[in-house]
Amino acid sequence: MTPLLLLLLATPEAEQGLRMLDAGRCNEAIVLLEKAIERAPRDPRHHYILGRCRLVAGDASGARTSLARAVELDASSAEHHLWLARAATMEGRRGNPMMWLLLVRTISSSLERAVELAPDDLDARLDLVRYLTRAPRVLGGDVARARREAEEIHKRSRGLGLFASGYIDYREKLADSAERRWLEAIRVAPDLKEPYYWLGYLYQERRRYDEAFALHERLLARDSAEAEACYEIGRTAVYSSRNLDRGIECLAIYIRGRKRYDGPTAAEAHYFLGEALIRQGKTREAKRELERALLLDVDLARAKAAMKRLAETP
Repeated sequence: MTPLLLLLLATPEAEQGLRMLDAGRCNEAIVLLEKAIERAPRDPRHHYILGRCRLVAGDASGARTSLARAVELDASSAEHHLWLARAATMEGRRGNPMMWLLLVRTISSSLERAVELAPDDLDARLDLVRYLTRAPRVLGGDVARARREAEEIHKRSRGLGLFASGYIDYREKLADSAERRWLEAIRVAPDLKEPYYWLGYLYQERRRYDEAFALHERLLARDSAEAEACYEIGRTAVYSSRNLDRGIECLAIYIRGRKRYDGPTAAEAHYFLGEALIRQGKTREAKRELERALLLDVDLARAKAAMKRLAETP
């Protein structure tokens, strides 16, 4: 269900909750929707939007519960199934390996059902490609099937199809082929963001830092609100120990801005900001950023390692 259609069909509470979600006011929306559910517990729209808000707020488990209820109440919505898969994916990613194993069936079956219900939903097909490519074969991974799904995407969107095929190549250690496909995707669909980011990751891995900087600056120039490009500029600055002032500026922008539910966390941004400051010899400021990172995520191992390095530095 598209946001426009959802608004047309929405109750006043659902409509207000959706607008709050779009505005990044998720905590307010959660309170509103929980009250709406008390009054109308069988309205799937309230559970669906509540799940989306909980996911953005960082509560992947609560999001999965809400979205599973939305599916239970209306199993005909591809969006309900897609976002249930996404919530389960985030919960599995942030939990222990056993949690991931427990959620695999929910993720795979929800993605399959979303694509079955809405064959032209490219977001659902792309998420399925990612799952089929990354999951072990015993858990439903199937690279050949992923390539067939990428072909279906290509029929509907050449740029996104090229990106999907490049993603599979990258995961299969075919980096040169992935690079060619992503460059072509950017050429034919310059507004598509995914190829920029993944090509940037590839350039970082290959230490082609000038190209990584240029690519993310190009993306940021196209859309100044694309906060994750700021994060990647900062990360590239740390990896290369170059353009550190620009990297620090960009990481600060990312920390202040709105973040995607599945994007880099504020804790990770504080960690990279600390690393950039270490490279500038500003150990006091660096320690402060690393402490902020660990305050937000006490299990962030690389922030702990950086703090240990600082403590051992004469």
